[in-house]
Amino acid sequence: MNKNTAYSFLIAAVFVVSSMTAYNINHVDKNDPQLLNELIDLEEVSAAKDAPVVAVKKTKSIDKLLRQCATCHTFTQNGKNKTGPNLFAIYQKKIAQNDSFKYSNSFKSANIVWDEASLDAFLTKPKDFVPKTKMAFNGLKNAEERAKVVSYLKELN
Repeated sequence: MNKNTAYSFLIAAVFVVSSMTAYNINHVDKNDPQLLNELIDLEEVSAAKDAPVVAVKKTKSIDKLLRQCATCHTFTQNGKNKTGPNLFAIYQKKIAQNDSFKYSNSFKSANIVWDEASLDAFLTKPKDFVPKTKMAFNGLKNAEERAKVVSYLKELN
């Protein structure tokens, strides 16, 4: 067998395996309990383990969520501002308190303290919570994901 024939077989084999994998990913039995165990982080639903599962949506991990935030923010003590302010120890503090960051006028004039409710509302849709904010982020629709971010910000205090 020459090299060209061997490469052709190799490419064909890779194509077949890729096609089978793609098919299997898109045509799975969603009622298969073993598959559900693999797709769902069971820690997140352990409290409801005896309840019937009607619909489960996997949420992003805190690491993935923070990577989104880290595009514009830092989370370390004395961390630098980016497009957005450093978010270290903001919980239970009045918003717009980072003196080295230039907040929008709407942020500066808002009389809000960052607590669970205000952070959740802000993370849901920033422009609805603080009109005319400069923050370009559209928000997190998933309540569990917002709760993870709020919990993380609380831990930074």
